[in-house]
Amino acid sequence: MLLNYFKLAFRLLLRNPFFTFINVLGLSVGFAAFLVLWEYTTRELECDQFHSDFANKVRLASSWKTKDDVGNVTENMIGGFSLAFPESLADDYKAFRRYTRLYHQQDFDQRNTGDHGKEIFLSHIDKVQKWIVFKEENLVYADRNLFQFFSIPLLEGSAEKVLAEPNSIVLSESLAIKHFGETDIVNSIVLLNDSIALKVTGVFEDLPSNSHLTFDAVMSLERLGQHIYQPSNGGARLYFHTDPNSNRAELDRNVDASAKKFLAPIIQKLNLDPGDLNFFLQPLDEIAFSKYAGDVHQTRSRILLNVLRIVSIVILATAWINYINLIIYANRKRMKELGVRKTSGARNGDFILQFIIESLVMNALSILGAITLVQCIKLPLQNFFHVHVFSGGISATPMVIVVLIAITGIIITGVYPALSVMMKSARNLLTDGRLHDFYVGKSLTVFQFSVAIILLISVFAIYSQLSYILNKDLGVQRDEVIVLDLPENPNSYSRSVLNTFLTKLSALSDVKDFALSSSVPGDDNRNGIGLQRASGAPFVGVDTNGGVDERFLTFFNIKLLAGRNFISGDSANKHTIIVSRKALQRLGLGEPENGVGRTVLAEAKEWTHNMEPAEIIGVIEDYARKPLLTQDGSGWSNEDGVVLTYHENVDAENTPQKVSLIVNLEKFSETLQQVESLYKQAFSKNFAHWYFLNDNVNQHYQQEKVTRNQITLFALLAIGIACLGLLGMIANKAEEKTKEIGVRKVLGARMYQIAHILLNTTIRQIAIAAVVGVPAAHFLVQGYFQKFSDRIALQWWHYVIPVAALLVMLFISVASTLRKAAKTNPVESLRYE
Repeated sequence: MLLNYFKLAFRLLLRNPFFTFINVLGLSVGFAAFLVLWEYTTRELECDQFHSDFANKVRLASSWKTKDDVGNVTENMIGGFSLAFPESLADDYKAFRRYTRLYHQQDFDQRNTGDHGKEIFLSHIDKVQKWIVFKEENLVYADRNLFQFFSIPLLEGSAEKVLAEPNSIVLSESLAIKHFGETDIVNSIVLLNDSIALKVTGVFEDLPSNSHLTFDAVMSLERLGQHIYQPSNGGARLYFHTDPNSNRAELDRNVDASAKKFLAPIIQKLNLDPGDLNFFLQPLDEIAFSKYAGDVHQTRSRILLNVLRIVSIVILATAWINYINLIIYANRKRMKELGVRKTSGARNGDFILQFIIESLVMNALSILGAITLVQCIKLPLQNFFHVHVFSGGISATPMVIVVLIAITGIIITGVYPALSVMMKSARNLLTDGRLHDFYVGKSLTVFQFSVAIILLISVFAIYSQLSYILNKDLGVQRDEVIVLDLPENPNSYSRSVLNTFLTKLSALSDVKDFALSSSVPGDDNRNGIGLQRASGAPFVGVDTNGGVDERFLTFFNIKLLAGRNFISGDSANKHTIIVSRKALQRLGLGEPENGVGRTVLAEAKEWTHNMEPAEIIGVIEDYARKPLLTQDGSGWSNEDGVVLTYHENVDAENTPQKVSLIVNLEKFSETLQQVESLYKQAFSKNFAHWYFLNDNVNQHYQQEKVTRNQITLFALLAIGIACLGLLGMIANKAEEKTKEIGVRKVLGARMYQIAHILLNTTIRQIAIAAVVGVPAAHFLVQGYFQKFSDRIALQWWHYVIPVAALLVMLFISVASTLRKAAKTNPVESLRYE
């Protein structure tokens, strides 16, 4: 008997393949989207929780509040500290079981490492005597206990020994394969910048995506020796393993006191209020969700991840609503068939069993389809949308939720029509042939359309904001600008070599213009200079592109408001600066004209905080040196203003490091080859590395682009499912009203009147959904916009266009059904049974 019910269920599915396809496809997509998003968000929200005893592991962090002369307060979050600091801290407090340090490549400096800077090339000779060279940008120095402190599996080597030797290096699995084509490479030799021999002592598994740790190779801190104790060596990340029985609040207070004692000479020199500095221990599983100065990891947003989790539930709910509505709606056409069966003696239990088995088959096919979809879309999701489907497979929780949803749907779609049949007599079934109106289903449809409107408005607003940011005039010229990196160590070449290179560069006919600077707009670094209006005045942290030449202002079209530019060869350049309007105001000097000629104190060397007098010779208009985000974590922000120094004058750290060029794009390749040839002649031991300035600026919005793409993808999925559901419902409604449509056409009804018959309920539902969805979308979008320091103002069309787009998509999805209903011969309609 049970087998007969399964046969009947499959026959019914095959009898109406279009209806079956819509149901299975919509439910499969809903299940698949939920499985992927729930798993992805769960893993991301559990960042770094795979490390052993993660709850008792912390990172040292601090906040520094600075006040300028006009009362503004700027708070900078700092995550990098002196490499020497944890030794004394661990000795002071026994609550620290152990510590480890990470010194990232972005903070490398030859003064601190002894023999190399940030620019790293790893090379070796392969088995066929071919020289293999790759530029690396994600290396770290670390303590020898790194692989014991963190739970990073090693494929080759032992955790206790891989970093024990001073000149040892441990490669990630992907880096080992890139260089050697295999991972069995222990005891192989690689050269750092063609001069420093490092022995490969191990290979570790690639770091998972749900971790704030991001490095491809680890070198031993042992090789830095006494350079660790350099005063300028302040970019290390310090991690501590605390005693689980320690009082965290008390430990924070003790760490704060010790850090202030350690930094007492600097605090006194800068006339800082110790109360403006706050040192604390940041839990390991919180690091990935915060942005501190110098952090290299991609900051995650708990809000966004929770939004995506909600979206996964919404998509699943949308698919489930469609399924419920379509099944209930379709079963209305079967009442006469069920009346005949009831007349023939069918029992109530038979009806329940029949509907449940039909629904069971539909849900089983949908779950199988969802699992197949997950496997098919795994790589595209990871490559294009950064949604990682973890190789370990889907965990139990989302699968249990899917099964429970399926069971709920089976029960509702199985029991509801069966109860309706049981409540009616056979005569009523044969004559009336209708189920009760499913009012809950209509309400759910309104919810479905509301969600679609919210998602569409959100996507449209985010896209508009990003377009505004990416195309906004930052106050500098950036179109067609190429940036060429100079050798990282300025001591490796003389000023005459640089001048000769620049002279030959200017002689190239296809090089239209060029300028020098220590950094360029869009660099996410911590270049800054401390200023004081006078001794004892507040310390004002100001951003800088520093190390510029006299061409910089004109090259980038930066407006000079008062005073003059730097002059080539002028001896006054040694103690003069140019400041922006905002920096001048923060110094309390008022309007641009009032600042020219004033002498202030400027930080002569980073980290030493030696203040020397400097004359303001010019005031420029503010420009955006940083990304237009309220939290870029890199120290100074656009709101702090800008100060420019000439070459290495005033601040010895701001030596020229970049040459910005505008070249003839029609002869781009040829010109670039000439530039590289000149570079090789001047700096024979260095590789010429260049990039487009626009790319440098836009890279900071990659996460925003990924966010936009993720929301767009899943919004389209939700809308697509809604369109499928509407198509199925209209098709069923058109079939149910075949005779009515035929009668109306005989009486002269036009196509729009036929469409109104089929869509009148849907139009009312969309209107109600708009009333609910628009305010909700406005609230969500305004919250998202808070992360930008410069944002668009939402206009009425930001809401109207998405709603209109939804209407168009819905109508397009049912256009063929409406046209078929309107064009059908009324004679055929009246003969329909």
